[in-house]
Amino acid sequence: IYEGLLADRSGSIAFTSWSDFALQAGQTVRIAGGYVRMFRNRPQLNLDERSVVARIEGADLPQPAEVLSTPSRPIAEIEEAGGGESVALEGVILGLLPPSGLVYRCPTCRRAVAGGICPTHGAVQGVADLRGRFVVDDGSGSATVNAAREGTEMLWGVSLEGALARLRDAPDPTLLEEQLFEATFGTHVRVRGRVSKDDFGLTVYPESIERVSIDVPTRARELAARLGS
Repeated sequence: IYEGLLADRSGSIAFTSWSDFALQAGQTVRIAGGYVRMFRNRPQLNLDERSVVARIEGADLPQPAEVLSTPSRPIAEIEEAGGGESVALEGVILGLLPPSGLVYRCPTCRRAVAGGICPTHGAVQGVADLRGRFVVDDGSGSATVNAAREGTEMLWGVSLEGALARLRDAPDPTLLEEQLFEATFGTHVRVRGRVSKDDFGLTVYPESIERVSIDVPTRARELAARLGS
């Protein structure tokens, strides 16, 4: 399965391809025979063996760097728009939702395993992984950021191997979740990725996540200007 993002001047859409069309970032293509389905409450273009993908030249389309360098948007604005593709936002980590920290995944489908049972493949030997479901707030609203292993390790400062070593020393997974929250609470982050909206609010599936250093005096002046004081 191949996944990516398509964009033109009107917007962007995520795609999944069940066939190898040898697509590369920056290529300009014309697609026929695709179909759109909803995935995580967002439209997604699907390609299969019946689809036709042709390379074209001379189209007035944005470059990948242009699509991936859009400025951060207020969370309230993103929520009003119903989410989006490759959306950037900034905020402060104020919460952590379960399951976070050390989790176990099915070796076949990578879905989370509970009690050694995969919802799809039944009884399996779970593979250890790290994840963080961070609640990020920017003052206009909040979103849940589902960080995978790499992002969780970066924010926590603890690797998967380090987390497993801590678990051997103190065999209580809830302690790891508490340590993750203590290490990340109040961290200012910038996140870019796919954002979906449902009855529980916004969920971000990050393409990238990074810490942001705050210039407190500048931010205070910006806030005062917005408040008109």
